[in-house]
Amino acid sequence: MTNENTSVTETTNPSAPEAVGAPEAAETKASSQPTGAENQPAEDFLQTTETLKKDMVSGEEKGLAALGYLPFTVLVPLVLKKDSAFCKEHAKQGIVIAALFGGMFLILPFLGMFKLWVLLYLGVAGFGAFTAFTGAPAKMPMVSEVANKIKL
Repeated sequence: MTNENTSVTETTNPSAPEAVGAPEAAETKASSQPTGAENQPAEDFLQTTETLKKDMVSGEEKGLAALGYLPFTVLVPLVLKKDSAFCKEHAKQGIVIAALFGGMFLILPFLGMFKLWVLLYLGVAGFGAFTAFTGAPAKMPMVSEVANKIKL
């Protein structure tokens, strides 16, 4: 049995003698070539700052995006702020949530779980409205995956 183990060890690592000097050679190549990484942190900071300035969301957009999670005002952000990517993303999630829970509300009164689903809907819609009010991107698990498939 020990003979089999040693043969497995020998066959699984056939290139071990060749790889001994490989990391040293890679380090000398990397250190001899200038990469321009000396200025990289400053450039990243400036790009991040510019991105934040471009992506700042107005209070009106936040309010409209939050309104998109309420059951009968789902389309309001899409009508009033057609060009806002922030409003579109939150509105798409609001549409998915409203469709999902709207369908469940048609079925659940017969199952006797209507009150539970109303509370669950209020919780999910409330969370979505809260994230919209804070200016956070629309990222709800499973809901955002379905919402990203909607083309507006």
